[in-house]
Amino acid sequence: MDPADRHGRSDAHPGALTGAGSISIFVLGTMVATIVGAMGLNKKRATAFVFMFAILSAAAPPVNLWAMMIASGCDIPYVGFGLPLMFPIVLTGIFTIIFLGWGTKRQSKEEVLASLPAPTANMTWWRIVLPPVVLVALFLLSNYAAHYIPILGLPLMFVISAIVAMLCNPNKIGLKGYGKIVNDTFEQIFPLIATVLSVGMLQNAMSATGVKGLIGITFITLPVIWIYATVLFIAPFLQGALNYGSAVVFGAPLIFLFNSMGFDPKIAAIALSLMFPIGDCLPPSRITGRLAIEATGYEGKYTTFLKAVLIPCLVLGLISLAMLIWPNKFTFLI
Repeated sequence: MDPADRHGRSDAHPGALTGAGSISIFVLGTMVATIVGAMGLNKKRATAFVFMFAILSAAAPPVNLWAMMIASGCDIPYVGFGLPLMFPIVLTGIFTIIFLGWGTKRQSKEEVLASLPAPTANMTWWRIVLPPVVLVALFLLSNYAAHYIPILGLPLMFVISAIVAMLCNPNKIGLKGYGKIVNDTFEQIFPLIATVLSVGMLQNAMSATGVKGLIGITFITLPVIWIYATVLFIAPFLQGALNYGSAVVFGAPLIFLFNSMGFDPKIAAIALSLMFPIGDCLPPSRITGRLAIEATGYEGKYTTFLKAVLIPCLVLGLISLAMLIWPNKFTFLI
């Protein structure tokens, strides 16, 4: 399953850079689904594969939006999250590859080549590599040479990389062609934007009426044993309902509680940030789950897809729960 491992990691790169698993699916979901399908995974397993690596990419460093929001709400510097995040993500990724790939049979080389689209004329390796290299270089410069360069910010970094990609394109399609690409992209991501905006409005309404505080206070006043027993269910379901707002409504109050108990707040925040992405397949939003199904063309029942991702999600949840129960045991990773 080494090739699947490589393509699983490639599926994670866009989400790790943006903090959104949906971006991984938009950029690489269809390609990864084609590759793992050629390696013998059926539609259901391929959909589960794309979904799992999409949520793992969203939680992977350098950008984990749930951890960022929790850290911001608790005044914790977003520093030192990289290795503690990678530890459970790598373990879950390896398990997912083995679990979903077990017992599959590869297609023949001829069948695989026949299903692949024709390569772009005059496309060379450096044209493919240069845009992401520029993006990674800007990330590294902003982290390690922050005092010597202007503050660029993530949006400008992606704009610069997009311009480099346009210059590297061997097919000069003109401004009208790029305008069509931008328009098609907006149409593709509009459901995602609409969901995020509606969740943001709901979160503001909850703040104005005191409901957000009520949810947080009610949960953290429970006995600690009940918090541990229910957090693995409540966190994903809140993610399904509130999306990234779940980290603000639910995550920050819990960190204050664990900090008062003498637990490492950074490890606790990391553990919670790994539980929330599991809910991206749950209604009502189910953003990443819905996009994974669209990318692979899976036509089965949604409940069947949920059963396919149950075991990998449970492994991720149990690792996260262990980090939440014994956070001080994992401080060596910081």
